[in-house]
Amino acid sequence: MKFRNLPSIIALVSGLFVCIITLMYQYPVEQVLWILVMVMVIFYLIGLMLRKIINKTFEEHSISDENDDNSDSDGNSNLKI
Repeated sequence: MKFRNLPSIIALVSGLFVCIITLMYQYPVEQVLWILVMVMVIFYLIGLMLRKIINKTFEEHSISDENDDNSDSDGNSNLKI
């Protein structure tokens, strides 16, 4: 859950870029709004996928760390003499 706001941040940043670019090229307002909505939805979905991948990676990493810690705490060291 560390990356709960990631999709929103990605969508807002992409929306900001779209607004700046469309204002620079003087697009009509109705066209700007449609482009903005499409871009924000697409990047929100991309952010959702990224959040899922990142959270899954962190969960797997924390589970493997816990398993390593548990095997060392049994008194059986992995050190070979």
